[in-house]
Amino acid sequence: MSKSNIGMVGLAVMGSNLARNMANHGFKVSCWNYTPDLTEKFFNGAAKGNDNLVPFYDLKEFVDSLYKHTKDRENDYAEDMAYRFLQKIKKIKAKTYNWKEP
Repeated sequence: MSKSNIGMVGLAVMGSNLARNMANHGFKVSCWNYTPDLTEKFFNGAAKGNDNLVPFYDLKEFVDSLYKHTKDRENDYAEDMAYRFLQKIKKIKAKTYNWKEP
């Protein structure tokens, strides 16, 4: 079986819609929910017939189904940008709400 590009944990309203949207745009999506009945309901309903969506009922199998991305310079840059963005949010929260990090 080929690996999935994306893994979706949680198949309630938001997770199921995100998974279907990504699958409809050509991404292979592994799907797992902590309650197997919701996974079953999703794959017998809205996800039925979509070959880009793959159900998993075992968390280890779900993780093993994902494509292992290699870390490269672009990922380092993206992580750095995300870190700096979060630092800015913390400063704004501290200034605006007198918030202190726990």
